[in-house]
Amino acid sequence: MNSHVFAAIALVACISCVSSLETQEEHQGLVAEQIRSWRGPITCNAIRIGTRSAQAEKMLFCDDGTDRHEIVGISDELSVKLNEVDYPLPLSGEDVLFEESSRGKRVDLSKGNVSIDEERRLETENYFALAVTAGIRKVLAIRVSTIDATPTNTAANMVTKIFATGPNDPDNLVTQIDSCSYSVTTIVPATELNVTSGVLDLSVNQVAAGYDAPHIVNAARAEARLVIDDLDIYDHVMYCLPTGTSLTPKGSTVADTKWTSYGDIRGPESVYNDAACVHLTEQMFSFGLNFGLDNANIDQTEGTDGSGYMGTTTSTSTDARKCYNAYHSYRLGWYANRHSTYLARRWTSYVGENNGRITNLVPITQYKVSSRYHTVIAKIPLIQMQGALYIYYNKADGFNDGAETSKNEVAVSWGSYLQQSVLLGSLAQGEKFSWSSFNGGLETLEIKVLSMVSAGIPDTASVSFTVKYQYPTNPAP
Repeated sequence: MNSHVFAAIALVACISCVSSLETQEEHQGLVAEQIRSWRGPITCNAIRIGTRSAQAEKMLFCDDGTDRHEIVGISDELSVKLNEVDYPLPLSGEDVLFEESSRGKRVDLSKGNVSIDEERRLETENYFALAVTAGIRKVLAIRVSTIDATPTNTAANMVTKIFATGPNDPDNLVTQIDSCSYSVTTIVPATELNVTSGVLDLSVNQVAAGYDAPHIVNAARAEARLVIDDLDIYDHVMYCLPTGTSLTPKGSTVADTKWTSYGDIRGPESVYNDAACVHLTEQMFSFGLNFGLDNANIDQTEGTDGSGYMGTTTSTSTDARKCYNAYHSYRLGWYANRHSTYLARRWTSYVGENNGRITNLVPITQYKVSSRYHTVIAKIPLIQMQGALYIYYNKADGFNDGAETSKNEVAVSWGSYLQQSVLLGSLAQGEKFSWSSFNGGLETLEIKVLSMVSAGIPDTASVSFTVKYQYPTNPAP
C-alpha cells in the first residue's frame, strides 16, 4: 500500500470545555432534556445540527415536537458533546448557532446545562460511514484484459477469493466483512446477464504496459456501461487490472509500476494491480476507503498502524484476518451498543490513581458474549483539541488473529472526522499512557491497564482513566 497518498494530520484547537470522567451510560433512559428560555423551561425531544440555507452556517436547534428554537450561550457540557462529533463551535466570543426557521425562539443556555442523551443521534446525521455501511452492499468485480495483458487470476478464481462462502473456501471480502460487522454489513455479488457470480470479464482496446491505471479504468468503465444495464446500481465496483500499468501518486512526477490498490474515499470504486485483487488485505483496505475511512498512522508516520486494515501490512501474508482500529470501528458503528464515552469534569476527585473511571474492555471478537457492563470501544473527548482518544482491546484471535500492531494489547488512538487516525500507545498489563497536554496542559490524562483476563467469558482488559491537575511550579527567586 506504499503507493497510496494520504493527507497531513492536523490537531485543531477547539473551544474551552470542562473536564470530567463520566460514562455515556449514565445518561441512558433520558429521552428528553429541559433547557431554560425567556418563556420558561423547554423540553427538547431532539437537539439537531443543521445549516442555514443562505450562509451555510452550522447551527444548533432544539426540537420540542412542535417548533424549533434557536440556541445561544452554549454550555460547557454541550460543547463537549458537539466536539465529540467533530463539529467544533465558533472560536470567537459568539457562541451562537442559527436556527433555520424565522419562527424560532432564542434560547439562553448560559444559565443552565444541556445534556444530550444519545450521542449517536447526532452522529447518524453527520457521520458518512454510519450511513453507508449497514445493510446489503451490492458489489461488482470487473476483470479487465487489455491488448497486451490479462489478469493473473481467472474469473473463477476471483469468484472464490472475493465472494465464495463455502466451508472450504478461503477467507475473503464477503466472509471478513460479515465477521467483523457481525452481519450488520452484507456483501452481495452482482447477479445479472453477462455477470458470473459477481465477476464481469471484459476486454478493452488499450495497452497496459506504460499506461496510467486511471486511463485503463476509464476505458473499462465505458466498456462496462455497454454491457451492464446500469452500472450505478452497485454500491461498490472493483476494477481488477492486469500487470504492467503504472500509478503516479498525487504530488509526484514519478510513475510507480509496483502500486497495489487505491479507492474512492466515500465513493464506490476501487482499483487493484493484478493479483492484489484477490488479496484480503487489499480488499478490506480499499473498501475501508469506500466506507469513508482514511489512513491509520503511528505518530506521524503514514500508514504504519497495523492494528487494523487501514495501515500497512508488514507481514508476508496478504490474507491476514483482522478488522479496523478503534477509531475506525467506532465510526463504522458495528459495536455501537458497547461504546462508552468518558467525559472529564473538574469536580472529579484526582486523589489516588484508581479514583478515576474504570472500564472493562472486551475484544471485538467476543462482542456477542459481552454484557452491558462491558465496553468494546471507549472514547475520551479531548479538551481544547479537535477529536478524541479511542481505546480498545486488540486481542489477536478468531477473525482478528492477523492483528499486527498492538497485538493482544490495549490500543490508544487519536481520531477525528475526515482526518487520518494516529496510534499513540499500545499497552500491556501494568503499563500506562499519559497525555500531559490534556485541557491545554493544565491536566494530565492517564490511561492504565490494571489487569487482563484471558480465560474468561468474555476475556477482558480492565483499564482506568484518571485526570490529574498539574500544579504550577513556582520559579526560583
